Amino acid sequence: MGHPPDTRVLNKKNQQILRHSTHMHMHSSLLLLALACGFASINATVVDTVVGSVNHTTLELLVTRAGLVTTLSATNRDFTVFAPTDDAFTALGSSTLVTKLTTDPVGIWLPLLEDVLKYHVLEANSTVLAAALPTAAQEFPTLSTGSALSVKSVAPQITAVSPGVGAATVNIADLTSNNGVVHSINTVLLPPSTQRDVTGIVIGSAAHTTLETLLGSASLVATLQAQAQGSAFTVFAPNDDAFDKLDSATLTCLQDSSNVDLLADLLKFHVVSGFVVSSALTDGQTITPLSTTFTTNSFTFEATGTKLMAGAGEAAITVVDLLANNGVVHVIDTVLVPTGFSCSIPAETTPVPSIDSASSASASGFLIAGFLAALAVVQARF
Repeated sequence: MGHPPDTRVLNKKNQQILRHSTHMHMHSSLLLLALACGFASINATVVDTVVGSVNHTTLELLVTRAGLVTTLSATNRDFTVFAPTDDAFTALGSSTLVTKLTTDPVGIWLPLLEDVLKYHVLEANSTVLAAALPTAAQEFPTLSTGSALSVKSVAPQITAVSPGVGAATVNIADLTSNNGVVHSINTVLLPPSTQRDVTGIVIGSAAHTTLETLLGSASLVATLQAQAQGSAFTVFAPNDDAFDKLDSATLTCLQDSSNVDLLADLLKFHVVSGFVVSSALTDGQTITPLSTTFTTNSFTFEATGTKLMAGAGEAAITVVDLLANNGVVHVIDTVLVPTGFSCSIPAETTPVPSIDSASSASASGFLIAGFLAALAVVQARF
């Protein structure tokens, strides 16, 4: 006859089963919660996480349009993505910028859209979970070149701040995948490129003071600040050293008020219609600028040395792809001078003094009196 079971052992086993059951129930509940929010399986990529969300349809559309699906589907690195919801995009309103980003049938603004989306992805090759975020704001570089997000985590919120725009709060964190993590946010983060036009890049550069002055003298600032849905500007911007290479007589000539039209056209020789990023330039490509008066109104891009050929000279492109909300700026080290360009200042002429009627009458009277006196002398001799 066997011994009756030890009730202490049974109770211990029952407690273990209960704890295991409770843990499984909590895990299932969290999984169901994630699925209820519309997110895909954690065994998918960060792109699949977005695609599987009913709350991120706009982001899905824009990632596809910008050609970033392949980039963010790579499994040889990890991504940390801050994903704006549909409501976040709706909250942007209907400004010209939003129209450029979301309604672009020709694809003019794809470089700007790509920059905005990359601003939501941390540059580091790592999965940054909520628990790893600092409580004090810390700068995190993003895939948007030269742009960083200020991110901090103070329970129960994670906040990502876009300088000059505002903060986005993470509403769902730690949606992990096989190549990173997605944090859903309630605001679209806007990089510096969306907050400046091409003149803002020039004005904000300590190396372009001469160009800034000349744009003002030629009354081109307002022209290059234009925000049109269907057009953009690509500026090849000579730096101060480039203008220093010009002989002083030419620079003085261009700054003379009589040559304002010539100055404006020479500056327009450095501006191209369209949003032409460096990757779109091809070896031997002929580029036609906005200038109109020069006999040879084009220059050529050469991939070897990354330079532009104009007339008998050449200019190296030293900095590429400074993006703006109405185009892009590339810095060059030499002023582009078209074939046949010349500048001269009209010679000053000495004005002929005018004689008023009173002076004229007086002079005539004087001449007549003199003549009569001379005649009298002659008569006296004879």
